[in-house]
Amino acid sequence: MNALSGVLLIDKPIGLTSFDVVARVRRRFKIKRVGHTGTLDPFASGLLVVCLGQATRLVPYLTDQRKTYRATLRLGSATDTLDCTGQELFRDPEDRLNAVSEEQISDSLSAFRGTIQQRPPIFSAIHIDGERAYEKARRGEEVDLPLREVCIHRLDLLQFQFPDVVLEIDCSKGTYIRSLGADIAESLHLHGHLTALRRLQSGPFDVKSAITLDALQHQPDVEAHLLSPADALSHWPTFTASPKDCVELSFGRMPPFSPQQAGLHRVLDEEGHLVALVDVSDEMKCHSMKVFLSASGEA
Repeated sequence: MNALSGVLLIDKPIGLTSFDVVARVRRRFKIKRVGHTGTLDPFASGLLVVCLGQATRLVPYLTDQRKTYRATLRLGSATDTLDCTGQELFRDPEDRLNAVSEEQISDSLSAFRGTIQQRPPIFSAIHIDGERAYEKARRGEEVDLPLREVCIHRLDLLQFQFPDVVLEIDCSKGTYIRSLGADIAESLHLHGHLTALRRLQSGPFDVKSAITLDALQHQPDVEAHLLSPADALSHWPTFTASPKDCVELSFGRMPPFSPQQAGLHRVLDEEGHLVALVDVSDEMKCHSMKVFLSASGEA
């Protein structure tokens, strides 16, 4: 692709919204089409996957991936936001808090592994009648969010240093770690809220490979940190398209690919550029999802 297009891994600092990060990326690259693949709350830090240019068309696919977090849950106190930025609502008696052991905490986690039902926080970015839930909550309006199904693939107790519990969570998209923390505290007959949250991974991407916003502003070769759209989907099965295949795809016709497995595939041209996304059904039939080509078949 000739225009700037790619995926940037940002290590978001505490204190900024995900939109703040997107705005800074827009200014740094002087490009309007920028989007991210999963909101991080202002009090949270860590990996934010940001897509630029044509790569913004990958956002739905990169959003729909497992994520890994490290969270610190403070037992004994509840806030309205379920994190350290909110107003305290309840505080547990010292004797009840002191009675909780590390073994009890560890045992309680088993109920939250696997597929669970979770109610998102009222201070969240979920839309209700065209408005964010947190906007209604800030006005003091009643917010009733339905339960949603999420999957906790892994939930480990890393440390218990009274009254703080450090957890590592590997979960499906749409999981609210703030809600998970409050629910874990409730299972111990306590209140709780998060004091720290850091995203470590999103799909195949790791925060260790991310660039800080400070480096983004000051490094002259920052474009070298961009992953190409093809590389961003390197974990997908691949079809290679001949020049003739590329022309067929550009006109909406499916080339005679021979899939070996069902699911989403990337299609690369002979130079390794991403030219299309294809979904293979269980019947091994190919269906075009997105085409990144002009009518001439050029990427």
